Amino acid sequence: MTNLVHLLTLYPKVYNKVVDEVIQAFPDRSKLITYAEAKQKLPYLVAVVYESMRIMPISSGLFFRESSPAGTEVCHHRIPANVIMGLFFQGGNFDQSVWENPTSFNPDRFMGNNGDKMKREILSFSHGVRICPGRK
Repeated sequence: MTNLVHLLTLYPKVYNKVVDEVIQAFPDRSKLITYAEAKQKLPYLVAVVYESMRIMPISSGLFFRESSPAGTEVCHHRIPANVIMGLFFQGGNFDQSVWENPTSFNPDRFMGNNGDKMKREILSFSHGVRICPGRK
């Protein structure tokens, strides 16, 4: 959350767009906004949250795994059996083959027809059976 607020202060146009979206979607300020309502009615805010997690994840640590007893191949490189490997997931969040202009803060990459696909590309929550339960 701190990183999100920090990025909003650095990008006032994004901040203003978020504020406008919230005011338009929820004009009654006395009404409590549920998570489900926010997710449904505030797509730009959701995109800003995803982009902030991509740019500044909570942890930039490594995910360690051991290769299979038979070894494996990763990106055309042979990995011997039982080797401990680590995935630096923040590096994946800046992979130029996945992210256009990866160092720029651009919430729009999570909007439109391609938005749902890009949400699945973010590595900040891990992937597969060990995915973070907080992803939702």
